[in-house]
Amino acid sequence: MKKKTIVVIAVIGVLAAAAAVSVFWIGKEKREKEAEDTALEALFLRDGSGETVGNYLFVDTRNQTPFTGPLEGSITDEQGEELEPWELENGDVVKIYGNGIMTMSYPGQYPGITKIVRIQKQNQELLEQYGELLKQFSYQEEASALPFLNLEYSQPQAVVTAAVNTTGGYRWEYENEAGETVSETTDAAFILQWNEYEEIKIPEHTDVKLVFSKEPEEITVTRYESSMQGQTEVSEAEQYGEAVTVTKEEEGSVMQAEPGYIYSVMAKWDNGEAEYGFQTFPMPSLQKRYLHDRFEAGGEGI
Repeated sequence: MKKKTIVVIAVIGVLAAAAAVSVFWIGKEKREKEAEDTALEALFLRDGSGETVGNYLFVDTRNQTPFTGPLEGSITDEQGEELEPWELENGDVVKIYGNGIMTMSYPGQYPGITKIVRIQKQNQELLEQYGELLKQFSYQEEASALPFLNLEYSQPQAVVTAAVNTTGGYRWEYENEAGETVSETTDAAFILQWNEYEEIKIPEHTDVKLVFSKEPEEITVTRYESSMQGQTEVSEAEQYGEAVTVTKEEEGSVMQAEPGYIYSVMAKWDNGEAEYGFQTFPMPSLQKRYLHDRFEAGGEGI
């Protein structure tokens, strides 16, 4: 009887191991299928030579949309051999893997690229068709360009990157090709009087990463209730602004945001400063609860 028990236990152990292996492979196949489903086929354009990549750009071959993204992570050729970024040639066709999240800016930005696979070398037909796009855009940071701001945050089952295209006043100084210092200054209305803001939908108490193309020396964030939008008395509106803590972390500057507010982000560099603005809304699933809470608070913001 004892021997039979040992045999049964051994068989059960083998079956459990086989089941675990089966689950592992099924999960692996599922992940690989999801990765293929979100992969993009794109034309790679660059103006560098040798080990200098220079300016570069991707063009989605399905919808002819230009976008940028980091040349980091795994880059391989058709045989799976590792490549350096500069070994990708102008006109190569590549398959791009990542989280599938593209910003709504133009050109798009794809910060979540994890792997790039070259599938064809120097496609001359595509190069002739889209090669001129690279001349229209310059993707290496230029001293004359005001830094841009992206917001990175999490939604249920998704990580989102949103480009902040609404900016207020700014002052920016740079040195031109002749070595002369150029100063640009633009005035703007108080943030509550802006006509539009970048809009994002977030859950309550969401950590938002402030990702600048050039990291500022100082960041100040102030928030105002959305119900105050359009206030004409600036001095009165300013006193209701609430300072938001910004924490410096290894991956960048992080603040906590909540739905129902207009956020002013003031950034300062050694050669200038600028204001960026965005407005937060509750996720659709939280909308009913949000309106109920505002009603209980006296109907503000409804």
